[in-house]
Amino acid sequence: MESKICVALRVKSSDSQKNKGIIDRAVSAEPDFIELRWDYLEKEENLTQELAETLLSFIPPHIQVIHTFRSPQEGGHMKIEEGARVKILKRLIHSGAG
Repeated sequence: MESKICVALRVKSSDSQKNKGIIDRAVSAEPDFIELRWDYLEKEENLTQELAETLLSFIPPHIQVIHTFRSPQEGGHMKIEEGARVKILKRLIHSGAG
């Protein structure tokens, strides 16, 4: 079985240029996957479709993207209601952001 490399990135800011620098460094490592950890944003309302699409545009298409918004029980950073967390994940899935 072939090994795969995944780089997990904490999305802490809604500033696209800050995130671009972090993503560029991850891409330079030539991973197979990049995990975008959305649970590190300052506020849940900062997670917009526009932000998700912008960050995805910085990742070459040959690198697969995993979107996560972990709950505190899963090691997640932001404490929000489970229903809100699931709603965010569904929005990411249905927005075409991955």
